[in-house]
Amino acid sequence: MTSKNSWLSPNFDENLVSIIISLYNREGLISETLDSVAHQSYRPIECIIVDDGSTDQSRIVVENYISKYSGNVSFKYYYQDNKGAQAARNFGSRKASGSYFQYLDSDDILYKDKLTLQVQAFKANTNIHGVYSDWKIGTKLKSKSVVSDMAINEDSVTNYITNGPLVNFSPLFSRNSLNSIGPWNEKLTINEELEYHIRFYCEGYKFCYVHYESGLYREHSGFRLYQNNSFKNLYYYFTHVEKLLIISGLWTSAIGIVMSNEIIFNVIQRNYKQKELRLPLLLKALEHNKDVLPFQSRKVKLISLIFGNRLALKFWILTLRYL
Repeated sequence: MTSKNSWLSPNFDENLVSIIISLYNREGLISETLDSVAHQSYRPIECIIVDDGSTDQSRIVVENYISKYSGNVSFKYYYQDNKGAQAARNFGSRKASGSYFQYLDSDDILYKDKLTLQVQAFKANTNIHGVYSDWKIGTKLKSKSVVSDMAINEDSVTNYITNGPLVNFSPLFSRNSLNSIGPWNEKLTINEELEYHIRFYCEGYKFCYVHYESGLYREHSGFRLYQNNSFKNLYYYFTHVEKLLIISGLWTSAIGIVMSNEIIFNVIQRNYKQKELRLPLLLKALEHNKDVLPFQSRKVKLISLIFGNRLALKFWILTLRYL
């Protein structure tokens, strides 16, 4: 069949699920991730692995896995110079031929019936463009269930932001929705899944919920993307998403409060680079929540009354080292 839109290939197969894996330095974990793809009860599947410039033995591990695999999942391996996970997902998406898209990180695991149940939901609900499910977090030996609070409320971007978010592998997307959403934002190095899901809502699409533990978000000692982040990237994320939601007419005061609290959490908890941008972030938080955490302090309120919000927040930032 042929699609009218252009960022994805115009040719696709009606029932095929395309699994796109962005891979970077996961030599010890990627085989189990690929096993979880091979063991899916659904068919047909293609699995596109995009190696984002790994410097360990990931390439050898994947190539050996594919050479020994004798099943009916079509595994395809591609290598690119290091450009980031979003660039790898975009590369893989452009190579994909499926009607459904499943994004999967190279350290996570899909459970056996994940795709079967979610494709069934698509076929039973022709007005939806994405299906999500619950998941587990932890290790293969010890994990806990995460039941999405989104399921108890109406499907909306406000509900997603206040009760979500979803892990990267939870949703299965229709090809048509991704054509409208467009490529992953390669400028982002933080909350990239959240931004992509928010753009899904901005296009007017809806999710359907299937009660099933869809996979395992693995906790491990390896590198995580957020560990190399900065307050500059965080500031870009919040201002970019705010603009998206305002332009789409989806911004609400509830979203503003949630995002304000998220800014405060990151300012307190994250030891990011470019700390000078903490103040613009806090001013952004204050813009949407006048009772944001720093202003629950009598001293901060007093300084604000006398000298203004900027000086009051500078004082609060100085107190963080003593928390």
